[in-house]
Amino acid sequence: MTLFYQSIDNFLANYPNETDVWEIVNQNLTQKVIAENPALDSLQIDLDLLPTNKLPYERASIVSIA
Repeated sequence: MTLFYQSIDNFLANYPNETDVWEIVNQNLTQKVIAENPALDSLQIDLDLLPTNKLPYERASIVSIA
């Protein structure tokens, strides 16, 4: 399970396109996780972003693959 979390952390820390909106990041993350784990037949990732000084509101994205 630790490798699973490390893979997600590595993906987010090294995401190549900083201008992608969070929905695209979440879609790419979900596709990567399902591709790297063939034992999974479905997956849902809920990505929540906390407010910042620049964007003072919460943002969220849910991506499901079945």
